[in-house]
Amino acid sequence: MRNFIFLIAFFCSSVFATQIPVPESPKYVNDLTGTLTNSEVNTLTNQIKALTQKSHAQLVVLVVETTGDETIEQYATRVFDSWKPGDKDRDDGVLR
Repeated sequence: MRNFIFLIAFFCSSVFATQIPVPESPKYVNDLTGTLTNSEVNTLTNQIKALTQKSHAQLVVLVVETTGDETIEQYATRVFDSWKPGDKDRDDGVLR
């Protein structure tokens, strides 16, 4: 009986789990919290553009308030899979 109650609790908790949506239209720097100043965003964007021109690697920055009920790794994986930064053959995409 205890196992049955555990299963019900497990499934109910996953039904109510909050999944934060993946932001659309990624830019080089995606600060959804307003933590970075415009100057910092511009500086980072210019540095990332220079890195991309130099190495062809694609770096994107994402700042979020929360990942909801997901771990940072789970949320980052969903974002990375959605945005697909970098070149698949070179495996040079970075989400920071």
